[in-house]
Amino acid sequence: MTQKNQNGLDAKMIVLNDVTGVLICGGQSKRFGTDKRFYKFKGETLFEISFRLLKSVCKDVICVFRNDVPQELRSYPILFDDLALEGPMAAMCAALNHIQTKYMLCLPCDMPQMTPQCLNFIATQPHDFSVVVPKTHQLHPLVGRYSKDLYFELKSFGLQKSYGLSQFILSTSSGKRKILEASFWKAQGISLSVFENFNVPGISP
Repeated sequence: MTQKNQNGLDAKMIVLNDVTGVLICGGQSKRFGTDKRFYKFKGETLFEISFRLLKSVCKDVICVFRNDVPQELRSYPILFDDLALEGPMAAMCAALNHIQTKYMLCLPCDMPQMTPQCLNFIATQPHDFSVVVPKTHQLHPLVGRYSKDLYFELKSFGLQKSYGLSQFILSTSSGKRKILEASFWKAQGISLSVFENFNVPGISP
């Protein structure tokens, strides 16, 4: 049996220096009814869980916010959205423009069942691919590895304000994107529940 360290990561896995972790923190979760980032799941806030997961895979992690940063989170590495854009693309473009590594590994604040092993699989796919994202019954573009080289392409796409992130991924060259299908995750022994979002207070994903 493979031993686990304190983060739940296989001991043989190495924390990556060439991929920057990007935690997409968003706004104040008005649809959730309260600030989702501070909602507790099994004793930890969703923010704490997400940051810990990224930190277990990536040496450097930045947290991208839309605007105001809660006082409790101001000690974390902080970046703000590209306000010329909307939604997750605003955070992702800001991060791609900022990072010094070739790739970023994204994670939103609302997937508390995600695992280090799953993130590691995404982050360590061959470098031939500019985009690596998982898919279950749908694409999960907020959990993915993106090349810094995509910055201008993504920003141009986002400025159209007509299409979402999934459409952007599908618009990229098929030879430059890798979609990890449900069959891939099942073959790795990883439950598809890791990709479920926490959307309703008091109800597990």
